[in-house]
Amino acid sequence: MSPRITIHGSYGTGNRGDNGILIQLLRFLAEQRPGSRVTVLCRDEQRLAALFARELPGIDLRLQPLHSSLRQHPLKVLRACLGCDLFILGGGGLLWGKAPGNLSYWLRGPRLALAAGRRLAFYAPGIYGLEGTRAPRLLERVARRAHFLSVRDDEGLETLRELGLPEESIVRGADPAFLLGPPDRKRIEALLAERGLEGRRLVGVSARDWKSRLSAGLFSRFAQEVLADPEAVLLFFSLKTGGRPSDTDRDDLEVGRRLSLTLSEEQRRRVLLIGEDDTLEDIIALMGACDYLLGMRLHALIFCTLAGTPFAALPYDRKVAAYMEMLGRSERLIRPELLTDPEALSGMVRQLAAERAGHPGGPSPDIVALGEQMAAKARSLHEAFAAKLDQWFPRQAGR
Repeated sequence: MSPRITIHGSYGTGNRGDNGILIQLLRFLAEQRPGSRVTVLCRDEQRLAALFARELPGIDLRLQPLHSSLRQHPLKVLRACLGCDLFILGGGGLLWGKAPGNLSYWLRGPRLALAAGRRLAFYAPGIYGLEGTRAPRLLERVARRAHFLSVRDDEGLETLRELGLPEESIVRGADPAFLLGPPDRKRIEALLAERGLEGRRLVGVSARDWKSRLSAGLFSRFAQEVLADPEAVLLFFSLKTGGRPSDTDRDDLEVGRRLSLTLSEEQRRRVLLIGEDDTLEDIIALMGACDYLLGMRLHALIFCTLAGTPFAALPYDRKVAAYMEMLGRSERLIRPELLTDPEALSGMVRQLAAERAGHPGGPSPDIVALGEQMAAKARSLHEAFAAKLDQWFPRQAGR
């Protein structure tokens, strides 16, 4: 009999990076245990159903999106947590902050599952920035009882080690979005032809709502620097759409629109907003067509790594700085105040342009190699998880 699986992560929020993680997890489960009944606890059921239809048509799983609010659906959520055979937490940057608070919220489902005697797996969640004394104690108690414990980076591994968990019990993987793979060159050419971008010099931006909507103003000088070249086109990659008023970051497209308002009419004609109706593969392909990208969102940097496109980052959050350090690209971090400094900004643009000039005909081999290393770590995580599934739920004959 196929297992009943419940997944909880930052899903149904319109975040394309988190969508990429979920897609890889569901593809993995369909390969390992086809026919399983999978409930995905999420923010927005309709949005998640649309994602499944667009990105996972015909997948061999019985998928059920379910709003994660205990207040709105107490019986259904409790049934999903208490009645599953396996509860999976992750991925994405979930386990940070205080308890009670953010950390308590994300560990609520795992605690219910453990109380009911269910198996618990940590699927490469981001673990960083624990605050206070209660948060570390709570995470340690839950993580120690997990039946499969994996992290996506060294920071998560070190945090769990500091909590006293034995390193041999922790699988050090990588963000599962790395398994999306590099872009297809033919797809890049087809997308450029469809959008009339053949022969144009493309530069990418990924900005999120941040600090009382300051992002548009911070990126304005960068946009003007790029668009001073009349042949340049700025691609604004929106990796989160349709955010709600209560969300901490609402809608990247709105940041892009506000950025456009800081430009001249002629410059605005050379800014394209990308992402609302594009697949993840198309987004990665268009990033692969860019000379370089300046980004805030972690998954914009991951997608550029897959595409082999040079990139710099504005570290609005510790996880962005940690990613750049992990890749050895700390010299490509730019502090927010430097975005309004013409000299510093021009220097960063020159560095990125020089990095691209070293490989004008395609992706940077050095960056591609980094992406391949990270994809290998993500595959090793799946291999370790698959071995656990074989122990817990032996395969049926013929499946």
